[in-house]
Amino acid sequence: FVASTEDYLRALGAGALCVVGAVWVRHMMDRHLQSEVALKDKAASRNYGSNAGGEGSGVRYREYPERWLMLGVYSLCMMTSTVFASELMSSQVPAIKLFGIKPYDIVTMMSVLTFLMLPGTILSELLFHRIGIKNTCIVGVGVSALAAWGCWYAVVSKSWPLEIVGLVTAGLAGPLLGNACTALSGSWFSIDSRNFPTAVGSGGAGAIATAAFNPYAVTAARQLPFEFFLIALVTTVAFLWFVLIYRDSPPTPPSAEEPSAERTLRVSTNESLKAMATDFNVIILLFCFALDGYGFGLILVTSILTDIGYGQHEADLVIAAASIGSLSSMVFAPVADRLKRRDERWPVWLMQICQGLSFLSTLALSLVLRPGMFYLILFFFFLIGVTTSAAAPFLLELIAEITYPAPESLSAGVALTVFGLATFGFVQLSQVMKDDVPKGGNAYNSFFWLQNVLFLLSVFLLTFVFKADLKRTDCAHQADKEEEHSLL
Repeated sequence: FVASTEDYLRALGAGALCVVGAVWVRHMMDRHLQSEVALKDKAASRNYGSNAGGEGSGVRYREYPERWLMLGVYSLCMMTSTVFASELMSSQVPAIKLFGIKPYDIVTMMSVLTFLMLPGTILSELLFHRIGIKNTCIVGVGVSALAAWGCWYAVVSKSWPLEIVGLVTAGLAGPLLGNACTALSGSWFSIDSRNFPTAVGSGGAGAIATAAFNPYAVTAARQLPFEFFLIALVTTVAFLWFVLIYRDSPPTPPSAEEPSAERTLRVSTNESLKAMATDFNVIILLFCFALDGYGFGLILVTSILTDIGYGQHEADLVIAAASIGSLSSMVFAPVADRLKRRDERWPVWLMQICQGLSFLSTLALSLVLRPGMFYLILFFFFLIGVTTSAAAPFLLELIAEITYPAPESLSAGVALTVFGLATFGFVQLSQVMKDDVPKGGNAYNSFFWLQNVLFLLSVFLLTFVFKADLKRTDCAHQADKEEEHSLL
């Protein structure tokens, strides 16, 4: 299939209809929120039943139904960003032919994108404090859309340097949106129901998009221009949806702790970073998160499988399988939220279980990476996607808990930056540690055994060393008790 002019026009027409739909959704949302405010919080939604500003203030804690719309819009932007970031990896073979480059060039470029989380996070923190969370996200999604169009033009003109510029620009813009995932949960969702939105915003939505995209990624160089055009168009539509619909916070907060948007402007970034760096529990969680992101594993998939003797199609299937497994975070997260209402430590226990299963999965994968065992490779990559992704939202929320009152945008930014730097380091280390094996052998055997040792160490630290101090939850519950006492 090679796209015609009519195909491009149809895509543009569909994008225009989506923007019109966003305008209608914004109109309906504004009407509902205005009626909520006018009725003084008498509409049917979850009510926490206490006053936030003292007796007679009339402000109560509530979850608004629009929280799901905010999560959906944010997730749409994360989906387009994830597909854009993985596009070159998913179509690695035709891209090599189109640009006349080597496989190592693409592997290095993908690892550089993860390294860019560091300057991107620094930029996001500067903008969060100056223009707010929403405007920072708008800048991030807008720049990503421009970068996507730049990459499309690079494919049309067959310019690898221009493609690098577009990808680097997108890499710097990504944290401006991605670091706000836990801030979204803290602004719109109650203290007992944040694992699920964090799971969706931090990786679940991207996993859905990657799983849907990879099996249909093009395999011929002549098909790449239309693929890049569609991704640029969808990224632009997602940007317009975010601008038109997303709101920083609801009319009244969902829980009793200080809203995330206010803490972002009040709490010193330097003090928060110093507190994180000196807290061994935070360091343990960051170490585990760097492993559980497993970005280095997915970046290396195509190189690993082609070295063994498989092709691009098999690599795309493995990436899709791992992405489907990543959807587990959206299954386990609501279970964790429900269990947390019974005992606050349930997310900690579930995280420890997931980390142990991740170690066993990576160990099993190390043993089957060889020719003639593709379906076992597929299964264990899927299992790694299940176990590592299930733990990721628990880790993000726990980091936010024990670093409170540091804003969630900062704790998420630090976690994602550590993940990005670790991914970059692991990818480069994997090239240094490659074994000299005959064709069809696993050249990454030594690297995978190092990975197994690190996962085992993370299990030990989480089980025997880590101490969970749920400061944010304790603060919210203490505020509820004080307000209940003041009403008696």
